[in-house]
Amino acid sequence: MFRISPLVAALAALSLLGLFSLSGCANAIARHVVRAPNHAWADRLPLQTSVPATLGMSLAEAVSVRRIAVASGALSLRAVVVEPTDAPWMPWTLRDEEVWCHAWPMTRVLPPIGTIVLLHGLGGSSELTSPHAACFANAGFRCILLDLRGHGESTGAVGRHEAADVREALQRLAATGALKPPVAVVGYSLGGSVALMTAAMSGASQEDGQARDPVLAGIVAIAPFARLRDVAPFFAKRFVGWLNWVTTDALVDRVVEAIGRAADFSPEADSPLAWAPQVRQPVLLIHGVDDDLVPATQSALLAPALAGPVQRVLIPGQEHIRTVLDPGLTMPAMLAWLERLMTPDAY
Repeated sequence: MFRISPLVAALAALSLLGLFSLSGCANAIARHVVRAPNHAWADRLPLQTSVPATLGMSLAEAVSVRRIAVASGALSLRAVVVEPTDAPWMPWTLRDEEVWCHAWPMTRVLPPIGTIVLLHGLGGSSELTSPHAACFANAGFRCILLDLRGHGESTGAVGRHEAADVREALQRLAATGALKPPVAVVGYSLGGSVALMTAAMSGASQEDGQARDPVLAGIVAIAPFARLRDVAPFFAKRFVGWLNWVTTDALVDRVVEAIGRAADFSPEADSPLAWAPQVRQPVLLIHGVDDDLVPATQSALLAPALAGPVQRVLIPGQEHIRTVLDPGLTMPAMLAWLERLMTPDAY
């Protein structure tokens, strides 16, 4: 089941407090926002290595789960590895806000033609990227589905370190030979923004003894935000319903500032837009024209700021959730772009 993000839940529950204490309300909301979406079961996380139920039954060798230590060993991320096989995954289905993907009987795993690393959105997990992984696996790719910190079965709290976590996870995966090149990172919503920031960090100067960054062939960002401050009002005003009159722009702006203080980051300096000039890899941006949470203007801001080749695809008539969850809307453009990316001297 798609989980409502902590930002949404906190804004809905606490907006009335803005009538009495704007500053105090902002700080209270911020504390809830930076709380991990999986905080209710986080104490059991180190013991769990479950395969997402959305992948259904499959050949044991086709799906495996790893735990990857990041942040100097302080946290661990769940990584679900999905391999291409000799029988295709059954078509995905999308029912309301649930996604499911089942598999035909398989007999053997096939050598991958490359690796796709998938990053989910805020409040989600690898369950929500499983249908996309199945489609990529059908095309011959090994897929690695990461749970971002504080999500799914990964530990930690949300903040500004997600991109650094993903970078470190990629380094560790590369050291074990799990990243069959070419390697592309595909992110959805928050995951798309994290993918862009990870690409910006990749290849940067490193300390002696630090693991080397793997070469990232390209980045796909679906409905990414450019600046948190720009999209926070859309999340707030959509989900608080009749409390819209309380959720003023001033309150949302103070919440954004309070989130930055609580999670030790700058909403401006640590934004994908600020990191964009350091992204030199080819990038595919996909956005629904009618996105009601992260307006398409956000990817329009990112496109000219990126340093490498950029293609931007707009999907008419689609809002945020369906654009992010429905592989049928985005997979044709992604597979065509990846085929071109794998062509020698394409970029």
